[in-house]
Amino acid sequence: MQNMNSVPTPVARVIIENDRGSILFLKRTDEKTKDTWCLPGGHVEQHENPEDTARREVLEETGLEVTHISLVYKKIDDFYGQTWLVHYYVAKIRGNITINNESSDFAWIAPADYSNYNMTHGNEKIVLKYLKQKKNSNSRPTRIHP
Repeated sequence: MQNMNSVPTPVARVIIENDRGSILFLKRTDEKTKDTWCLPGGHVEQHENPEDTARREVLEETGLEVTHISLVYKKIDDFYGQTWLVHYYVAKIRGNITINNESSDFAWIAPADYSNYNMTHGNEKIVLKYLKQKKNSNSRPTRIHP
């Protein structure tokens, strides 16, 4: 349930799909989300916009350079005892994956295998919405409809 008394903390998450339709997830190491799988992303820093955050976080967390990025969904959500304004992007990338210390592993996970992974709050649901809408429109959606 949304806490209307708090100002949402802005974050960005990035959906990166490979040519086999699998999505890049990172296995987290921080206290709150240890050993859960999540999309690359993080907090929007002061004087930074969410798209810049998405690009920065992908580079920091994976070593990948974002070559194209599009906002596909934005929502306010409550989890981990806080209210968040989550910006979901889809990105094209180049480079080789090198994870930093925020993650212990990475995996390209096919939607059929999501139930085998402990996903962080909301990530699986948003990715499945994105993939469904993409399939229904036969292209990359501009926005995910709630």
